[in-house]
Amino acid sequence: MFIGKMFLGLLGLFAAGLPGLLVGLVVGHLFDRGAAQAINQAASEKGQLGSVFFEASFLTMGRMAKADGQVSPEEIRTAEAVITRMGLSEAGREEAIATFRRGKEEDEAWRASVGRLRDSFSRKPEALALFLEIQINMAIADGHLDLAEVQLLREIGGVLGIPTSMIEELLRRMQGEYRFTQGAGADFADAGGTGIGRLKAAYETLGVSEDNSDAEIKTAYRRLMNQHHPDKLMAEGVPEDMMQAATERTRAIQEAWELVKKERGIR
Repeated sequence: MFIGKMFLGLLGLFAAGLPGLLVGLVVGHLFDRGAAQAINQAASEKGQLGSVFFEASFLTMGRMAKADGQVSPEEIRTAEAVITRMGLSEAGREEAIATFRRGKEEDEAWRASVGRLRDSFSRKPEALALFLEIQINMAIADGHLDLAEVQLLREIGGVLGIPTSMIEELLRRMQGEYRFTQGAGADFADAGGTGIGRLKAAYETLGVSEDNSDAEIKTAYRRLMNQHHPDKLMAEGVPEDMMQAATERTRAIQEAWELVKKERGIR
């Protein structure tokens, strides 16, 4: 990095000739060194955040898969699909699988990891929301929502300091999204749900209902799209490898919006 040396050196040259050039180069060098250190520190901190997010995600996914007493083939496929989409190196893939298995086998391993996630991402709400969405996606992977899975989600929310009401709201939206992407075929009977049409599932995907105004629905859509924007999530420390989860959410939200917009004639 030499921007500081170049700018301050030229400034010194024009202001005081050769002595000014020398002073400018010295000051510019100090500036460049400080800037480089700041950039390196930021990169290091971002890498640490990514590691915390990665571990908490796969540990808790393992625990979620085992929450109802057994790991279903659908839950295994969901975990494998997440790992595959991440495009991890062989070493990274092995780490993800090992972390997932540890989460299945060690009942309380997830709790300390989620505590570290809370401390590291306390001012990064979109990243925490994505983490919760990943866990809910695991819980509903088999088309059923067991009471034990709901309880675990509430416990996760408790560790993160997220109110149960917000967990329930996010759960309803994710269930709606699952129905929407599955053609509204899943009824989540275990949680008291019933089969619904795809349009209603689209409303639930957006976190709204038919009773909301066009303006309210448009605001909800824009908020969700902004929340799942890859640039924002990466800036918050979410590993680039895990952006696929946000991309899938964005795709479903966009499709739900297009259906609702067409049905209501929103321009």
